[in-house]
Amino acid sequence: MSVGVFVCQSVSAKLDALWAGRNGRSTSASVQVHSVFRRACNLHVRQEQEDCLMEELVPDGLVTIAASEVGNLPNGITIPLAPESDLRNEVDVGQRGAFEEGVLRTPSMTIVLNGAARWDPDLAALRREGHHSDGAEEGWRDRRALVRRTLEAESVPGSLHSATRGGAREALLGDLQEKAEEGIRQILEGCARLDGDRAARGVDALIGLGFGLTPSGDDLLVGFLAGLWCRPVSGRQGAFLRGFSDAVVAASRRTTDVSRAYLKWAARGCVAQRLYDLAAAIVKPCSPSKVVQLERQVVQLARQALAVGGTSGADGVYGLLLGLSAWESIGDTT
Repeated sequence: MSVGVFVCQSVSAKLDALWAGRNGRSTSASVQVHSVFRRACNLHVRQEQEDCLMEELVPDGLVTIAASEVGNLPNGITIPLAPESDLRNEVDVGQRGAFEEGVLRTPSMTIVLNGAARWDPDLAALRREGHHSDGAEEGWRDRRALVRRTLEAESVPGSLHSATRGGAREALLGDLQEKAEEGIRQILEGCARLDGDRAARGVDALIGLGFGLTPSGDDLLVGFLAGLWCRPVSGRQGAFLRGFSDAVVAASRRTTDVSRAYLKWAARGCVAQRLYDLAAAIVKPCSPSKVVQLERQVVQLARQALAVGGTSGADGVYGLLLGLSAWESIGDTT
């Protein structure tokens, strides 16, 4: 069966080079369905004679096709999928297809990408575009506290935040809870001391920790990286961030295919729209007359981010809060 023909609604700007090829020339690529879910599927993309560049363009060559309500993804293409459609009934793992001349074709669907809106997941742009200014620190600290209260009120069972706060401990078996607490402690201490080795040990403790397609430890690391990437850093902090990102990429070989791809994107400062929008709202400069309006927006965005997946949203938001508070002062703390 065929899901249909779609005009792509939006596509990650980070995929431009993949579709455009070298020097902006049109390119072609073969694709194979990697995994399928109700409202999204993952494709493994391969460019003939361009494989040496694939990892540079798209981590692990993994591209996600998602229904528009899922939101934009760093490796994502969104389509207007009918509410009743379930991709699991239409798309088979292993199906092969191709991308050529701006059109993606598989036996189940055809997606026209030409002319689609572009979405840029680059968190570093938040600091480059002046999202921080004199006096901004108090405002984003207040909004961070507001998100924390929302996280605690929602209390997603089975998430790392719930477990490390004495909540749904039964959701984490054996020593998983202790590993999570130890990993978080080492990462925070590593950040405070700009000690890359200590932080890397924390990464090793969290990578692959938990269950599902994207384990909780990985989701927390994605959020933590988001918190570091969207804030201004000093020279030494920037060097630490680059080393920390490299440590996450190196450790990601020990987790699932899909989670590894999102960890690699986060190490580049790119995350999914739900988390990106929340981070942007937290660090956004705001005039006194608009504080109440922005705070309402932050709560709404926090709830949307928390609703992602079973525990992925809560773990990502928890990681974001930890990353934003890793260096309490916006300036150089060393």
